[in-house]
Amino acid sequence: MTSILNHISHGGYFCCWYCQTKGEHVINKRQYYYDENLQMRDSSNFAYDSKRAQYFRTNVHGRRGLSILNKILDISLPEAAIADFMHVSLLRHAKKICLYNYNKVMKPKQRSLLDKQMSIQKFPHFFHRAIRPLNETHIKASEIRNLLLYCFLPMVRNLLECERIAHIGLFVIGIRLLHGRRIFSVATAQNAHQLLKFFYRDHELFNESQQNFVLHLHIHYGELYRSHGSLCNINTFSQEDLMGAVSKYKHGSRHWVDQLAFYLNVSS
Repeated sequence: MTSILNHISHGGYFCCWYCQTKGEHVINKRQYYYDENLQMRDSSNFAYDSKRAQYFRTNVHGRRGLSILNKILDISLPEAAIADFMHVSLLRHAKKICLYNYNKVMKPKQRSLLDKQMSIQKFPHFFHRAIRPLNETHIKASEIRNLLLYCFLPMVRNLLECERIAHIGLFVIGIRLLHGRRIFSVATAQNAHQLLKFFYRDHELFNESQQNFVLHLHIHYGELYRSHGSLCNINTFSQEDLMGAVSKYKHGSRHWVDQLAFYLNVSS
């Protein structure tokens, strides 16, 4: 995505699409510490930096030139760029938080107890995936979603200290607010933003050296919710399901464009 947007990659300075946070290089990795006064990007300064980068052939606040999407998007950049909930939250930060507490905070006896709780957890029939113990090597995004939204807090309430559970709760509740309908009407996004902001602000107190870019992106989730809707709708689950269906039921053709067009026509 960064190459299509002509933007610096997630490991560089000024890599955020929505603000001009620079980031700091700490212990061989980039860290994005909480900042109360973010300098936001809008369509005007985003376009200005892009044109300057294109003209001078250099990096201007993370921009490396004009995007090839400029002429075809009906929504201006950066508003048109959507952080993918599945990869940003589930496969990256939520998984990182769960594994950090599992491997570095819990004692062996506590980990064993949590594994047992996960193995016997029952779900309604409409849940396509249950959850796997955190000691398994490959955990899918849908399993992390179920763990984050429904299981992790009640399962660790007697295994972790109160302050740490409360901090994780800020993240879980903030994501749950943004994952569905507007239960607090127009205030839903603002309430979730406040929870995620406090989670981000105090993150270093509970998760040392974990102030990464995917954590930073959560500070922009409230605005994404206002502009593009619920997190359950702005992720790549459905696109990956489509690709999986094409690869499974393809008619022997090597022309993937034709196959995708065929299945899109069937779906419509």
